[in-house]
Amino acid sequence: MSIAKIGKAHVYGELCQPRHGGSTSDTVQLLVPGSTYNHSYFDMPVQPSHYSYVAKALGAGYSTFNIDRLATGRSTLPPSSLHTLDAGVQAIHQVITQLRAGGVKHRKFTKVVWVGHSLGSSIAWALAKQYNNVDAFVLTGMSRGKVKDPGYMTTNAGMRRFFYYGPNADPAVVEADERLKDLSTAADSAGPDLPPAQSPSRSIKVPTLLVVGDQDPYCTAGVCTDESLLAHERPYYSDKADLKAIVVSDSGHSVQLHKNAPTTNAAILQWVDTVVS
Repeated sequence: MSIAKIGKAHVYGELCQPRHGGSTSDTVQLLVPGSTYNHSYFDMPVQPSHYSYVAKALGAGYSTFNIDRLATGRSTLPPSSLHTLDAGVQAIHQVITQLRAGGVKHRKFTKVVWVGHSLGSSIAWALAKQYNNVDAFVLTGMSRGKVKDPGYMTTNAGMRRFFYYGPNADPAVVEADERLKDLSTAADSAGPDLPPAQSPSRSIKVPTLLVVGDQDPYCTAGVCTDESLLAHERPYYSDKADLKAIVVSDSGHSVQLHKNAPTTNAAILQWVDTVVS
């Protein structure tokens, strides 16, 4: 692929297909990790049958394309002065185009469901504003709450605990998270908070699910429930998004890496079933 101001670049991704019906499935879930994460977020190598979203999606009959965003993992690391949010959006747009055209392992997909975490969710807002090439969005770990932790963008040793609600976190997962953590820069930011009418998320015109942990600073202030999250977020989305919300109990920011991950992932996949069937 070619990115404006960067030139030739590549985005690393892992295409996985279910054993039964994988060659005929027309839907792929594009997995987009958050800040300081890479593709290991959705395929954590600790008890994969429990924590891996990829494994759960495959079991539900979906193909997945699990990526390292530009400037993370095995993807191109451009000079930091050239790495911008727009560059990251361009790169993922080209990934989606290739998934639809059969450019990844010669598999053509007619439906693409974006599953993002944190920054991977807010990038979806920017992509929707520029392109109209996704059939549904699952946006986890992101709303208009305020995160005040100074180590959020680039975590120091031992700070991964910020992403977890301790009583519901497996120390082995937190240790693996620390070991596998990735890069992030100020350029990854999705921009300043804007009033609802100007928010890029209003460009989303397809079904959208929000998933946030009730102990996540991104959750709405006070008692965080499905209803309160929807009430807070609806003004930032168009009616066509048909917004739905799931607030996961006893969960922090990395909502799919807590002990109740199987329940969270099952709820996400059940929603995906309803919008792609």
